[in-house]
Amino acid sequence: MAVDWGFAGQVGGIGFGLVFAVLVILAVVIWLVGLVLTKIGAGKGEAEEKKEEERRLEIGTGERRVPHNGQDNQREC
Repeated sequence: MAVDWGFAGQVGGIGFGLVFAVLVILAVVIWLVGLVLTKIGAGKGEAEEKKEEERRLEIGTGERRVPHNGQDNQREC
C-alpha cells in the first residue's frame, strides 16, 4: 500500500487553508456585528438621556447634565 504524498499534501493544504479562511470570515463578521451594535446602542443611549433631561426639567429640578468628555470630576490625592 503506497502513500500518494502529493495527494496527501493537497488534502492537508486545502484543509488548513479552509480553516484559516473560515476564521478570517468569522473575525470580519464579528467585527461588523460589533460596529452595528455600537451604533445602535449609541443612538438609544442618547435618546434615553434626552428623555431623562426633559423629565427632570418638567419636575422642576432645573439641573442639566453637561457631558464631561470622558474626564472625571474627581481630583487625584
